[in-house]
Amino acid sequence: MPVIRKLLPLAAACGLAALALGVGVLGLPHAARADDPTPTPVLLEDGAGIDEYYIRRGWTNGLDSPPEHPQQPAARPQAVMPYSVTLPVVMGGEAPKETRALYVTRWDFMPDNVRGPADISTIVDQCARAHMNVIFFQVRGTADAVYSSRIEPWWNTGSHPLGQNPGWDPLADIINKAHAKGIEVHAWLNVYPAWLGTTPPPATTTPIHMYPDFNQKYGTQWLQWSPSGPMQLNSSYLCANPAFSAVTDRVVAVCTDLLSRYALDGLHFDYIRYDAYTYSYDPVSNQAYAAVQAAEPGLTREEWQRRQVTNLIARVRAESLPHRPQAHLTAAVWPCYQYDPAWNWPYWSTNSDGYHGHYQDSQGWARSGLLDGIMPMLYSVSFHDYPDRYKAMVQNFVQGSGSGAVIAGIQPDYTSFSDIAWRIEAARDNGAKGEAFLSYHVLWDQEHTYGRDYWQALADGPYQRPAVPYWPR
Repeated sequence: MPVIRKLLPLAAACGLAALALGVGVLGLPHAARADDPTPTPVLLEDGAGIDEYYIRRGWTNGLDSPPEHPQQPAARPQAVMPYSVTLPVVMGGEAPKETRALYVTRWDFMPDNVRGPADISTIVDQCARAHMNVIFFQVRGTADAVYSSRIEPWWNTGSHPLGQNPGWDPLADIINKAHAKGIEVHAWLNVYPAWLGTTPPPATTTPIHMYPDFNQKYGTQWLQWSPSGPMQLNSSYLCANPAFSAVTDRVVAVCTDLLSRYALDGLHFDYIRYDAYTYSYDPVSNQAYAAVQAAEPGLTREEWQRRQVTNLIARVRAESLPHRPQAHLTAAVWPCYQYDPAWNWPYWSTNSDGYHGHYQDSQGWARSGLLDGIMPMLYSVSFHDYPDRYKAMVQNFVQGSGSGAVIAGIQPDYTSFSDIAWRIEAARDNGAKGEAFLSYHVLWDQEHTYGRDYWQALADGPYQRPAVPYWPR
């Protein structure tokens, strides 16, 4: 399978929008200008994800050394092209319904109990300033916990090793502060990644980490297998097997623990898929598929594997959600649901889409109501720099997701704010129920490294009127 790569360019100059009377002037996606600084690209494999993106940028130590002053004074981006903003339609004095979400990773704040709470306060304040209304707060990276878990060990903060209590509970802190400002908090979980890196986690933590625990109990059968054998520790994720019952049991238990003990507004699933179309050919999956196929002769292996991932969501809804029935279930999903060869995109094939390549039936989850919303990750190079593809995928997801909310993923690292504003407008025009920005540190970097206050640009422009999150129930 060809390697699809992400080009995540560092942001580089300035952009949009003086706005007045509720209607702004926004630029269409702009062509590069001769005076634009040359961005430094960060090239990533598509499956590497946000963790490797942060690692390569050196962003894994939190926002511990912000400059006293940005390289340029933070300023509202200036208008570059005429373009009218269509604000969400509302009746009377009602607030518009539009989900405006921000991803906050476990590396977006200092882990210690001195600086950490102050960083959380800043994150919440910036969201409120930009009129955002949902925070996806990462609580599980690699079978560890960014909260006081009864099931998994505290995450390795750098200053505190895996399993050591950092002295405060970041999840409880951000829930209290965000709710005070009317912002929802959804716990963001990496579902199947079990570890990152070539050095295994220690077996001495309390609770014991999943990797040594499951290795001792099950050997390698709990891992995803290619035809040549089990996945090995590597520089990217080691992934657990969706068809292995103990893996599903663990994730459901984590979800139940979260919903029963924290005042969460939702759970947000990431990496809820097989790693690639070549997985998983482990002995457990081979035997289980053969047994089911005997009863359903027409069942393909592809469809059987999709059922394994779907089963996890169904169990969370049935077993975990009753502990907090008002909470919403959502997921970050592969940016292309089913690839059409007629599109003729370089490096893409049906083996690299979500449905066939990762056995992820994202539109089916939204259509059936298993999930309340899905967030297509429209920030890989195939979509990040191609507005026509971005628009086409928003349309595709909206058309295929029934009453489920489609929230368009945006990475706000563009040189011009007009590129962000255009994507918000395109999402609205094509039926999406909001946007999800990846991530806090990217917006922080825009302001503190490049002097671009995109928080204020959002509030002055497309998010000028505060909104309440849209969910179908």
